[in-house]
Amino acid sequence: MSQQNTESDLLFELKNCYYLQNYQAGINEGNSLKLKDSSLNIEKEIFIYKSYLALGNTQLILDEIKEETTNIQLKSIRILALYYHNLYNFSKKEQLISSLKDIINNNNDESMLLTAAIIYSNEGFIDDALRFSTRCSNSFEAHALSAQLYLRIHRINLAERELKFLQEKDEDATLTLLVAAWINLAIGNEKIQEAMITFQELTDKNPPSPLLLNGLAICNMHLRKYDEAEKLLLEALAKNPKDPNTIANLCTCLAWLNKPISRYVSLMKSSFSENLWTSELKSAEDQFDRAALKHSA
Repeated sequence: MSQQNTESDLLFELKNCYYLQNYQAGINEGNSLKLKDSSLNIEKEIFIYKSYLALGNTQLILDEIKEETTNIQLKSIRILALYYHNLYNFSKKEQLISSLKDIINNNNDESMLLTAAIIYSNEGFIDDALRFSTRCSNSFEAHALSAQLYLRIHRINLAERELKFLQEKDEDATLTLLVAAWINLAIGNEKIQEAMITFQELTDKNPPSPLLLNGLAICNMHLRKYDEAEKLLLEALAKNPKDPNTIANLCTCLAWLNKPISRYVSLMKSSFSENLWTSELKSAEDQFDRAALKHSA
């Protein structure tokens, strides 16, 4: 086995931690690795930075990756950090997205296309996000993101096409297993049990992360096992109190249990106003208020 293949294998744990949302463990793993190959060192740094980004440490990335960097992969991470750093600054965010369009028009690098797909997805422009993610022919992450985006617009058949690509490349890869579980959740019925088995097997092999605990909780909610789902979500919340997906799922679960949810709803509105769950809740509340006003007139 070549030195490069050996070192590439060493990145498995770092990547796996990132994909499963065990971000701090991934950062610790990455910082412990001493690699001789320069390209692999860049790849290592990319996953460390992406883990910091997921934890909300945007300033660290902006401090360490300078604006004048010529490495396109590092540049794409810096753009993502700038986006999240200015998430609630409309003018700066719009300026960044506009400049990103120019970069994409002049560059087909897959890391930059993936960055564009993530940003447009977060802004709710699913068609544009898919236009970028589906141009990434070799990126495992891009195909996994495409599958997620197709599920958001209820195109399970197209998500299954992305899964087929992943399975042909590596059917046992963590991202492949996660995409299969997400699709099974979307299909529902007897597929819920298959999704639960996948999440449980990943949890047995890895430290339980908010991602895996949420997956198991959603399966339990589908099976009407709300007490078990609540336990899993509270465990996920203890691991990451700032995860909007956990808080949103907890609101849904507690509502089924007829337990108070106002504190968690307030947290979503105050801290995650741009989240899809919060936006849909606000839309429903506005519709209710308009209907109530109409009937009271």
